Amino acid sequence: MTEPTLAELIAASGLPRDASLYDLMRDHGLRHYTANPLLSEGLQTLADLTDLTDEALLDVDQFGPRRLADLKAAVLAAGTEAP
Repeated sequence: MTEPTLAELIAASGLPRDASLYDLMRDHGLRHYTANPLLSEGLQTLADLTDLTDEALLDVDQFGPRRLADLKAAVLAAGTEAP
């Protein structure tokens, strides 16, 4: 079984696509050092992230596999808390 992509996790989370990375940092424990490389690239919302493959995200400077795993964990946590 393959690991779900970030886009799949976002789709299954029930979170609004316009939720921002700032929301995930404030409300769901996303670490700033995970979000900062994405924010620097202009990726600010979940919709921005769903437009990219995991491989494309890993091409973002200073965003590697560990940060991708942290982001996926934050999305999962936020999805379990979503109303």
